[in-house]
Amino acid sequence: MKNLRHTFNIRKEGTYLASNLFYQINNDGQRTTSSTYELEKRTFRILAINMLLSSSTMAAATASPVLTLLSLILSSSLFHPCKAFHEPLKACNFNAIYQLGDSLADTGNLILENPASPIGRLPYGETFFKKPTGRSSDGLLMIDYIAISAGIPLLDPYLNKNALFSKGRGVNFAVAGSTALPVAVLAQLNISSPFTNSSLSIQLDWMDSHFNSICFNAKDCAKRLERSLFMVGEIGGNDYDLAIFVGNKTIKEAIDMVPQVVQTIKDAVKKVIGYGALTVVVPGNFQIGCLPYYLTAFKTNDSSAYDEHHCLKGFNEISVYHNDHLRKAIEELREEHSDVTIIYGDYYNAFQWVLSHTSKLGFDAESLQKSCCGIGGDYNFDLAKPCGTSGVPACSNPDKRISWDGVHLTQKANQYMSYWLIQKDLLRQLRCATGLIIATALYFFCREKPVYLIVFMCYRPPDTNRIPICTFIEHTERLDKFDRESIEFQTRVIERSGIENETYLPTGFRLFPNDQTLKSVMEEVEMVLFSVIQDLFHKHTIDPETIDILITNCSLVCPTTSLASMIINKFGLKQRHELQSLWHGMQLWNPICFFGSRPPSSPQKFHGFDTQHGSNGWWCGVAPKPEKRQRAKYKLKHLVRTHVEANDGFYKCVVQEPDDEGFTGISLSRSIKQVDGEALKINMRTLAVLVLPYSEHIKFVFSLLWNKIYSPARERETYIPDFKKAFEHFCIHAGEKSVIEMIKEKLKLKDIDVEASKVTLYRFGNTSSSSSTWYSLSYLEAKGRVKRGDRIWQLDFGCGFKCASAFWKCINKISPGDLNAWLIGSISTQWRCLM
Repeated sequence: MKNLRHTFNIRKEGTYLASNLFYQINNDGQRTTSSTYELEKRTFRILAINMLLSSSTMAAATASPVLTLLSLILSSSLFHPCKAFHEPLKACNFNAIYQLGDSLADTGNLILENPASPIGRLPYGETFFKKPTGRSSDGLLMIDYIAISAGIPLLDPYLNKNALFSKGRGVNFAVAGSTALPVAVLAQLNISSPFTNSSLSIQLDWMDSHFNSICFNAKDCAKRLERSLFMVGEIGGNDYDLAIFVGNKTIKEAIDMVPQVVQTIKDAVKKVIGYGALTVVVPGNFQIGCLPYYLTAFKTNDSSAYDEHHCLKGFNEISVYHNDHLRKAIEELREEHSDVTIIYGDYYNAFQWVLSHTSKLGFDAESLQKSCCGIGGDYNFDLAKPCGTSGVPACSNPDKRISWDGVHLTQKANQYMSYWLIQKDLLRQLRCATGLIIATALYFFCREKPVYLIVFMCYRPPDTNRIPICTFIEHTERLDKFDRESIEFQTRVIERSGIENETYLPTGFRLFPNDQTLKSVMEEVEMVLFSVIQDLFHKHTIDPETIDILITNCSLVCPTTSLASMIINKFGLKQRHELQSLWHGMQLWNPICFFGSRPPSSPQKFHGFDTQHGSNGWWCGVAPKPEKRQRAKYKLKHLVRTHVEANDGFYKCVVQEPDDEGFTGISLSRSIKQVDGEALKINMRTLAVLVLPYSEHIKFVFSLLWNKIYSPARERETYIPDFKKAFEHFCIHAGEKSVIEMIKEKLKLKDIDVEASKVTLYRFGNTSSSSSTWYSLSYLEAKGRVKRGDRIWQLDFGCGFKCASAFWKCINKISPGDLNAWLIGSISTQWRCLM
C-alpha cells in the first residue's frame, strides 16, 4: 500500500476550514478515499443545491434537485475517537479506581442487597445497557465516565461475588441510599434509613476486607495503591434528604447536621489514606433544590423562594453550607498529609454549568425541572409512584432531560457533569499537568465534528411530465435520426430499465419538435430551482439573509450568469465571498461532498434516452450550532468513497462523447455491471470494517480461511457479511432495475429492502447517481418506516468510476411533512405490485 495525503486550507477573517483527503492506492491503481471535514471558529448556515438535470434533446430538461441543509456541530462532548482526548485522565497514569458513595455512584450494590428495589427494573439502564444494572439513571453515571476517561473498565459492584473486579482495576463500594452518618447515629436524631444500612462506615469495612484479600501486608498494599484514584463520595446528601423527608427536620436543623456529616467524611478520607491512597477526590453536593422531588414537595407561590433557574434557594443553601465545610476539612487534611493529593470535586459548579448552558447542550428548555421517568404534577414526579414501579412511564428522549427519575440525573446530564468535572476541575488540580497540556492540544486537533442533516427536499415535477413510453418511442421515430434496429434497441433498454408509463420524464420529451434553445433550458432551470428553494424557505421559515454559504452544482448545464448568481439575485441572499457556484469544483470539495460529478457543459444536442446512468450531483452544508441538533433528522456516522478511475477500462465504461455521425451522447460499456460490482466490492470492504458487528467479521474470516485450507469448500462462495445487521434501510442508486437486483442478490436482501429504490426508478426515473438515493429516503419517510435510532445506507455509483456509501443514523422522530415529493397530490399506484 502507498499512502497519499492531501491537505487543503482556506483562511479568511478568522475562519479556519481544514479538509483532509486520505487515499489508499493498491497495486491495481484502485483508490479508496475516506474524507474528513473540520470547521472551526465560526458559525455558518450553508444552503447546498444539488441540481441534477437529465438530458433532453438539446436542452437539459426536467431537473431533479435535492436540497439539503445540514449542520456541523462543534461537539463539546468529552469522549471522541481521538484517543488522547477520549481518555484525558489517562495522562495521570491511574491503574485503578476505588469508589465510596451513594446512588450517584452505585453500579449495582443496592440491587444485590435488595433485588426488589425499583432501580433493578426497566426503564433504568435502557439508554446504554438496554437493561437495569443497579445504576440510578437511564445509562452511565459520572463514575463510569471518569473510569472511561482514565482508560479503566467500568467498576464492578463489591457485592457481585462473581466479578473479577476488572483484574485489579478497581472496585465500587457505593450503595444507593447510603448515608455518611451510621444508621445508629441517625436513629439518635429520630431519622430512619429505609433504603439501606450500608452507610459510609460499612463501605469502609468492605474496602478493608477487599484490600486484606489482595495485599500481603501494609507495604504491599501501599505499593499496589500508589497509582489508584480514590473517590470518597459524593456522600452526605442522603443524610439531609432523610432528615427533611423522613425526620421532618427544617432547613436549619438539616444545616446543623453538616459539621457532623463532614467530620465523618473527613475521617473516611483519613482511613483511605491509611490504606496507602496517594490521590483522593472528595466531591461535594450539588443543588438539591433544583431536583423535581424537592420542587414537588415544597412547591410555593412565593417567587422569591426560587432562583433564576427555578431552584429552591433555601434547600440549595444546605448544599452550599455542606460544601464550604467540606473544603475547609480538605484544607486541614492537606496540611496533615502533604504527600497526598486531596482534591475537592466541585459537583455544585459542574451542575451550575449544565443549568447555565442547557440550550447549547441540547436539553429541552421547557422540561428542565421535569423528570424523564415519572408521573404526575408540574415536575412529572410522584414520591408514591417512583420510576421503576408499574404504570410509571419514561420519556421518549432522555437526552433532552436533566433529571431522570426526579432524584437522579440522566446519562446525558451525567456526561456533561463529568466533562466539566474532569476538564475544568480535576485535571487542573491533579499532578499530571503535562498530560493535561497534551490532551488539551490534541483535543483541538482531533475532536470529532458531527454532521447533522436538518432537512432535505426533492423536486416533484408536474403531472404533465408523466410521459408514456409509447410517446417517447413515437417521438424518437419521428426524428428520422435512427434506423429501425436502433429504435428497437432503445425500446428494449427502456422496457428493462424499470421505468414505466407513470415515470416523470423531461419536458422536452413531450414536445415535438423538441425545443432545443437555451431560453427553454433556462426557463426549466428557473422553474425547478426557484420553486423548490421557495418551498424550503417557506416550510422551514428560513430567512434567505441567514444563509452564509451557498453551493450549487449541475452536471450538464453551466449558464452565464451562474446558478449561484441566479439564486442570490432571486432570493436576495446577502453578498459574501462564500456564496458561489462550484460548478467545476467537485474534486476540490470532495471532503464534504461525497458524490462525484462530471464537469458541467453547455447545452448540447442529445438523441435517445439515458436510462442507465444519469448525471451525478453532490450535496453539502454545515452550520456549527449545537442547538441545531434538536431539529436535525439524521447524523452522518460514516462516509466512504471509492475511486477506480485509475483503471482505464473502468474509467471509460461511462463516457460522454460524439458518435461516428457526430451526435453527442452517453456511451455505456457492456462491462458496466462488472465495474459496478468491482467498485461495490472495494467500497464494501472499507464500510464493513466501520459498521459490521464483530460476529460478522469472525464469520467472514473463518469462511475465507476454511476455503483456503479445505479444498472442497472452495467450490462455495466466501461468506458475504450480513449488512442487515448494520442497517435497517437501504437506499440504492436507482439507475437500472437489473443493477438493483444485482445488489439485492449479492447482499441477500429482501424485496422490501430494495422497494424504495425500485419505486424511485419507477416514479422519477434515473434522476442521477446521487439524487435518487434522496428520493428513496424520502419515500421511506413518506411510508413512516424510518424510526428514531434506525440506520440508513445510501449507496451510489457514478461515472469515473466511483462508488459512494453514506451511513446515516436517525436521531429524531421523522415527520414526512406536506412537501414530501411522494405525498404531494395523489399517488394511487400500488407499489407492491412492482416487487
